[in-house]
Amino acid sequence: DANDQGCLHKLPTGGAAITAEQAGRLHLVTAVPGEFGDPQGGFDTSLPSLPVSGQFSVAVIRWQGNIEVALGEAVEADTALFSPVLARLQKPLQPPEGWHYLWRVGQADIYHRHSDGSLCCNTHADGAILQYPVDFPLSDDLAFEWEWRTNQLPSKLPEHIQPTHDYLSIAIEFDNGLDLTYMWSSELAVDTIFQCPLPWWDQRETHWVLRNNPAELGQWLSEHRNVQADYERAIGGPLPERVVGIWLIANSAFQRGEGDCQYRNIQLQGMEQG
Repeated sequence: DANDQGCLHKLPTGGAAITAEQAGRLHLVTAVPGEFGDPQGGFDTSLPSLPVSGQFSVAVIRWQGNIEVALGEAVEADTALFSPVLARLQKPLQPPEGWHYLWRVGQADIYHRHSDGSLCCNTHADGAILQYPVDFPLSDDLAFEWEWRTNQLPSKLPEHIQPTHDYLSIAIEFDNGLDLTYMWSSELAVDTIFQCPLPWWDQRETHWVLRNNPAELGQWLSEHRNVQADYERAIGGPLPERVVGIWLIANSAFQRGEGDCQYRNIQLQGMEQG
């Protein structure tokens, strides 16, 4: 029913407080991110549906007056169920300043700004894509630079198939709708390049393994990439005109493990500038 549509929301692990913009039905579903076709929760029927399972615990509260007071009373009745919801109401999810979460994957409590200025990522049985808009013309001297410290990988198995596609990465988005994402791997060889194994994403996202040495875990490492050269090698075909976004990607939803890393000094610049 077109009159019954609101915005799509992902429920973060533990609980969430979401304010509906209008009255209507509440629909709950277990689905993978690529299945959604629009921000209102419609499905892309051209894609095969991945088999997923899950269950919900749902409680309906009817209150008069202040919702925080009502939730406080609910906490007294069932602390485990309602405490995370009350906590999220009192402290809403906020991405780091200047960044936003991709609607297709949804809001999460994964990325935070550290006091030292770095971006911290911790994912546990969850996933998110954090985006930062940029606008750079693609040229043969455009460089993508960053530093990262990966403390724990979310997979101990090769990440190039759907059941084990849990990973940490940083990506560049182009104006043709494609993205190239540089990742750590636990098993795949350095310079392994592969298409994302998930529906919808397999037509848009290319992965490039940059690091796989367990001895480098916990260390700050610097990267310097020529964007156009990497695009030509990893993706090929007609070149896009512009770089339009930087993404941070974390996924640990398939194997329900945990990943932890940090990023700093992320920048795009002409290579002649250093």
